[in-house]
Amino acid sequence: MTSINSTETNEINLSLSWYILDNSTKEQFKEKINRLVEKYKSVVDDGRKGEFLEEDIKVKFLNPLLEAMGWDVRGLDEVKFEQRTLTGRTDFGLRITKHSKPVIFYEAKKFIEHLDNKRKRRGKEMTYAEIAIEDAWQMKVDWCVLTNFEKLRLYYTHVKTPKEGLVYEINYHEYLQERNLERLWDLTKHRIKNKSLDSYELRRTREDINTEVVNDLFIIREKLLKEIRSKNKLTKEQLKASVQRILDRLVIIRTAEDRGVIKQESLNNTFSHWENYVINKKKKPFITSFCLWRYCSLRFFTSFFWKCA
Repeated sequence: MTSINSTETNEINLSLSWYILDNSTKEQFKEKINRLVEKYKSVVDDGRKGEFLEEDIKVKFLNPLLEAMGWDVRGLDEVKFEQRTLTGRTDFGLRITKHSKPVIFYEAKKFIEHLDNKRKRRGKEMTYAEIAIEDAWQMKVDWCVLTNFEKLRLYYTHVKTPKEGLVYEINYHEYLQERNLERLWDLTKHRIKNKSLDSYELRRTREDINTEVVNDLFIIREKLLKEIRSKNKLTKEQLKASVQRILDRLVIIRTAEDRGVIKQESLNNTFSHWENYVINKKKKPFITSFCLWRYCSLRFFTSFFWKCA
């Protein structure tokens, strides 16, 4: 007969749903959450919310919260700080094992920041929720949490808008309510490992990133073909080669931006410069991006960007 050691037994218990969990484990979890709530209340009562930077919130509130949820914040494998994404970084990427992909992202904000605030991303105004969802979706992570500790939101990421993806929002003074303790418990490592978040899954309104990229490239290719054909006398083969070279250049530059090889927003800055400062609008952004082409040819030691499109 195979014996089950105490560690295995404990992991089995921690993977149980809130309503069949033993009272002792419930009380321990509740007390850990309560200590953080009381700590935050003292900040509010002392009128000190504005003193705490985002890094303070991560170290003094979110790290202990993740530890209460069973995540090994101090270890090397489970919690990745400043998790790299395709278009930037998110504050926490959580994974079950060393070699597994992240299962959920956490994005932290300061106490005084509203979770619906906006900032620019690739020349476009985006809300914090839109950015958090986009970063997770691009990395094929199904879930993300956006929080300033005062409020905590869970989002499903296969959606087009934050409204479609919002699963719930919890205010700090509601953390200790039974329903919300269950929700927080479902964010623990062992519950997520046991597929706890599957029950929260919403209707998908957005394809996976691989499918969407292919669809976008197809649409862009058709638009380029029509535009170049209307203004140039080219053979079919010349037309196809021209479109492909432009697409190749754009994909290489965007990939280089995402990986930090060249300055982020290079393409958007080129377009913004043309849109805001070029008087003769007949000079299109692809033409004014000649300097960007030249920079890339020197940066990557290739003549690929010099050949005419």
